[in-house]
Amino acid sequence: MKIKLDSLAEKVYKRLLDSNVAMNSQNIVKEFMKIEKVTPEIAKKIIDPILSKDDRFLRTEDGLWRAKKRIAIERLPLSEVNFIIFYMQETDNLVNKNPNEKNEKNSNSLSDISINVEKRSIYSFLLYRGGFTEWIDSVDKVISSINKYVFIPYDLTSINLFKKVYREKFYLPPDIFTVSIRSLIEALYPDKRLKNWSDLIKEFSIVNVESNLASSKSKTLLYVFEHILDELGKRQIDTLERLFKFINRGKKRVDFSRYAFNRDFLVNIPEFPGVYIFYNKAGRVIYIGKANNLKRRINSYFWDTGESVEKIRGILNDLYRIEFRVLGSELEAIVEEYGLIKKFKPIYNTQINIPERTIETSKRIILLPSAKSNGSGGSNEEMVLLFLCNGLPLLKEEFYCRDPEKIMCKVKAVFDSDGYLFDPRKLLAINYLKRYGDNINIIEMEHYSDAN
Repeated sequence: MKIKLDSLAEKVYKRLLDSNVAMNSQNIVKEFMKIEKVTPEIAKKIIDPILSKDDRFLRTEDGLWRAKKRIAIERLPLSEVNFIIFYMQETDNLVNKNPNEKNEKNSNSLSDISINVEKRSIYSFLLYRGGFTEWIDSVDKVISSINKYVFIPYDLTSINLFKKVYREKFYLPPDIFTVSIRSLIEALYPDKRLKNWSDLIKEFSIVNVESNLASSKSKTLLYVFEHILDELGKRQIDTLERLFKFINRGKKRVDFSRYAFNRDFLVNIPEFPGVYIFYNKAGRVIYIGKANNLKRRINSYFWDTGESVEKIRGILNDLYRIEFRVLGSELEAIVEEYGLIKKFKPIYNTQINIPERTIETSKRIILLPSAKSNGSGGSNEEMVLLFLCNGLPLLKEEFYCRDPEKIMCKVKAVFDSDGYLFDPRKLLAINYLKRYGDNINIIEMEHYSDAN
């Protein structure tokens, strides 16, 4: 059985935060794992690897664990925000398709050579936080911590390409914070008209432009971004929240009279994972999305950060009513979003076409938090189980720890299954596990193949 104790971390965090106390590892094991006879050394080996990698916890000099109060990313000082300054571009890659590659040099006929043009992405990612910079050498590394970053491209070209690469890997659009250099310049210097990259270099007197490489362009953006941060500091704009308000100053305010909700509705959306549904006045579903933080994501549609492309404008013009459903985890939200998009086919959603293929998976149970355990009054003993196996579609069951009989029929069905059945939701779950599997509770059922 493979059990990662992130659910334990959630319980410990809530206990320490609510009571404002500190606990040692031994007491944590006794209280939350119900193991009375445990030495301090053994408890330390159990608890320390779990809490030390979680930035919500702080270990004091005397070995006690305390909870750090979480702050919404938009309320963080700009000096504490993890910015990803990046440049992406799609280029043509000439690919020789001549089957007789060895004889190409001796060929005098152009008809003997077949050249295909393929698109490839060039990119450069630079992590910036409070003056500290670090190169990130792969898209996968950025994606693995995507919820921790605010993305700073030059303009929409880079961010749209990043979203495209993300969709190619995981089929669904990413849920990210982004604000472009171009929109920041327009807000700070409304009289400037920087139409292209050359204008940017000239305006900020950048003399050390090394080349047209993506890394060189990221360095140029870093120089401009640091200049922008200095200017924001002079204007006492020191948090993301104030930055967004600054960008929106003087712009047309949202007219809530056209909607079936008001500003208070947006303010009171919970900061939990879930899915949201936008309806028009006729009651038709026009857009469906998922979010790791419902409040942040839904509110972002009403922030004008220079990223309001035609699609967003169209959604807001047609929008009348919003519904959302709080879920226990991002993975559950991903699976739910896919099913809802397939069911309603909203006009503003890009339809998710996952080609059928054979992807083998072991028989396993994914244990996820329940929506009822994230602060909405439920018990910590409630969870959501996803059942993965080759021969059945993805199965989901809400589970209460004191009522195991409820899931035994699904466990038996998984044990007894054979053959192969394609279900796109299984592929979504498998791809998610590739990113975050080390932090998710999983039971590998092959270890219990003799179970009844």
